[in-house]
Amino acid sequence: MLAALAALTLQACGLLPGAGSAHAALAVTGTRFIYPAGLTQQTIRVANSGDQPVLLQTWLDRGAPDADPSTLAVPFLLTPPLVRLDPKGSVALQLRHSGEAMPEDRESVFWINFLEVPPRPPGDNWRLKLAVRLRMKVLYRPRGLDGSPERAIARLRWQLRPGERGAGPTLEARNDSPYFVSLAEVALAGTPSPLRLGGLTVPPFGSAALPLPQGIEALPPGTPLRYQAAGDGGEAIHGEAEIARDGSPAP
Repeated sequence: MLAALAALTLQACGLLPGAGSAHAALAVTGTRFIYPAGLTQQTIRVANSGDQPVLLQTWLDRGAPDADPSTLAVPFLLTPPLVRLDPKGSVALQLRHSGEAMPEDRESVFWINFLEVPPRPPGDNWRLKLAVRLRMKVLYRPRGLDGSPERAIARLRWQLRPGERGAGPTLEARNDSPYFVSLAEVALAGTPSPLRLGGLTVPPFGSAALPLPQGIEALPPGTPLRYQAAGDGGEAIHGEAEIARDGSPAP
């Protein structure tokens, strides 16, 4: 049943443009969840802001949104996995780490899926009812990591990469920290509007690439840019940098 419902889910914010029969009534406290090593459990509060009861089903994955939940193995347990929420009602979910060994030199990321299944009125057998899914990050944070999430955002390195196989150039963000960085937007000097990224993730000790706006084929080293990334509480943290020639910080 869950796999069939998942096929109808609406990801990201849980909204499908133009689908009037889909309405997300779930309200989750928080935008992401930081799980420090050694924590016994974390409470996640979910409320039904709608006027109808809904069925809430939850599970975690490792970043594969279309994977069959019954086949997933993750080192977290979220309870209760299935609960009915009455109108204006709420539930306190408990997130616990299983104790499985995790990398100690960097954060690990997992995703919580909140699947909202709306009721079907008696006798209404023809109207399509869409289940709505919201996905949110869980960041497992080991003890003693160098630096801080704020410093990781501030020290991103940026470099222009040539396109491959006829593709246009890309702008690469390099993260030399042990923290995940979730980018919301990047504004390049000389462009009319920022690039909306919707949470592009730059992994620890890794990189992420984003395509340049149409019509931009080159950006000289030293080109300034501004960017926004999400802090631990979901707040916007602003950064400024210059495009480097060789990936090293621009002066």
